[in-house]
Amino acid sequence: MKAGVGCVLFLATLLLGLNVSTARADLTACNQTGEEIAIALGVQTPSQATSYGWWVLAPQTCQSLLNLGEASTKVYAYAEHHVVAGGWSGEETFCVATGQFEISGRDKCFARGYKPVGFFEIDMKSSQDMRYDFVDSEGSETTQ
Repeated sequence: MKAGVGCVLFLATLLLGLNVSTARADLTACNQTGEEIAIALGVQTPSQATSYGWWVLAPQTCQSLLNLGEASTKVYAYAEHHVVAGGWSGEETFCVATGQFEISGRDKCFARGYKPVGFFEIDMKSSQDMRYDFVDSEGSETTQ
């Protein structure tokens, strides 16, 4: 479930390519737990849904994950601990895979060889960079 620099660079390039002139917000994730976590993101635009993963964050570190280019883009996240049980989930289904992935579409995950999991929405607020802290109880959003 490790994502290399290539995954991050590819995702950043892909999302920046949506429309550089309307770039509105960066999303940074911070692991405020004592264990390594793996993060997957779901991105929903009016015309398509895509899930990406995995970003692996060491304890007490932050990483910039993406730059959104479209004001109507919604961002969802799912994360899990590597060593201990538990994680962060929600009610919006996206598909995930073992290892690095980019998956188009949110439906028929099993039929396409993927696992459906529940993601939660990250409120990106208008035109502001966002930091999301993953903490041991529940995550918290922090506007920067």
